[in-house]
Amino acid sequence: MWNFKKHFFRTEIIKENVVIIPDFDYAVFTYQFSDGRDLDTWTRVVLPQQISDASGTVKYMGFSKQKCIPNSQQWTQEIIPPGIYADWAGDNTGIGVESVLVDLKKIKQDFPLENIIKVELRCAWFGTTGILPVEVKAIFYKGGQMTKSGYQYFNVTFNQKIEFTTSSKPITTRFAGSPSLERFATFTFNKATGEGSFDLYDIITPTI
Repeated sequence: MWNFKKHFFRTEIIKENVVIIPDFDYAVFTYQFSDGRDLDTWTRVVLPQQISDASGTVKYMGFSKQKCIPNSQQWTQEIIPPGIYADWAGDNTGIGVESVLVDLKKIKQDFPLENIIKVELRCAWFGTTGILPVEVKAIFYKGGQMTKSGYQYFNVTFNQKIEFTTSSKPITTRFAGSPSLERFATFTFNKATGEGSFDLYDIITPTI
């Protein structure tokens, strides 16, 4: 089931796992874990394909991967480099959250003919394996200025905002020795219809 919070406008759920998302500028995906220690995350922009190609051979953002796409020497845990498509808020070696930012506005501006934006989210335990399931909160902003601090992103000057949380999912994969982290979900946004949805059981998107 989905948990929705509405801010300043109506959110329309047309069927399970699908929400109508107006013309937003930014998307924040926050992995949330309330036990265990050091959940490592890998996140990539699957579509448009040009963004994935531009990230080089690494593709993912996260621990041992890129810090942002495209990579930038200006990245720090407090600075979002200008001109990027996506950013990672850093490696939380404790408990709580890890987050990524996707600049929907820039993607739509640079690739106006691409109708689908897809993001893949993966994670695995580097430290103590958690017993409780993991979930991802998605927050979409229209307007305002994005900032980051403490493994999270903030926007206090937004014009509109919508947030919802995925169903929880147990994560059992260990980071050590794993060629790829466990796929938590993929998120797909259709610009033409405004439909956004998570798929926690995606077996179609290629694994890289």
